[in-house]
Amino acid sequence: MKQKNIFLYVSLFLIIACKKEDDKIEPVLSTCEQVNQLASNAEFIAKFQSLYEESKINNFETGYVLFSTSKSSYAYEKVIGEQNKASINVDVDKPLDGYIHCHYSNLYPIFSGSDIRAVYDVYDINQMRNPATFLLGVVSADGNAYILKIDNIELFKQFGQKNFQSLQSFHSFENSYYNQQQSLLSKGRTASFEITLIDMIKNSGLILFKGNMQFNTWLRMEKGADGNLITSACQ
Repeated sequence: MKQKNIFLYVSLFLIIACKKEDDKIEPVLSTCEQVNQLASNAEFIAKFQSLYEESKINNFETGYVLFSTSKSSYAYEKVIGEQNKASINVDVDKPLDGYIHCHYSNLYPIFSGSDIRAVYDVYDINQMRNPATFLLGVVSADGNAYILKIDNIELFKQFGQKNFQSLQSFHSFENSYYNQQQSLLSKGRTASFEITLIDMIKNSGLILFKGNMQFNTWLRMEKGADGNLITSACQ
């Protein structure tokens, strides 16, 4: 048994559960099938809606830790952060299937570098029940919602080892994220974050999806050859 601190734009603290390395993983739906299924999952939609409403009135973060109960449903454990702190402490004693949270006013409108690092840390300490089904979600007071999925675990492992296994490499990642985002402000605040994040996770094995504010449509986000954003239905 071991313990390790994990920092999101929430700060995620996990109590590690022992896991056999030879545990068999059941076949799962493709990444696109999973995301499209979420678009019709009434409870998942309701949780995102509640987080959005809370992001507009609170000065603290709220979120839900997800534990799969079937291929199309979850048990949700609500967590609440401290006032005026961009963080949430989460105590779990078993592998999780995802985490969705909100960023209140003046925080990032999208995933931070720490959010992405947390996904790798959850995987690295064997607290991710199945990388193929794990999801990270965020909704901001700005009116933006995103999901991040692992589509290629080998690429993601390499990406995490390069950027998150030392404080120096992580700080370099964060600085690159910030500097590029600032250089793109002329495109608008949200677009500057979206373009930068897509660049930062290039060849990472991660896929970014953007949702509408009814949370019943999730489109894959990519960057075109001209540098502009492209959204498309995941198929």
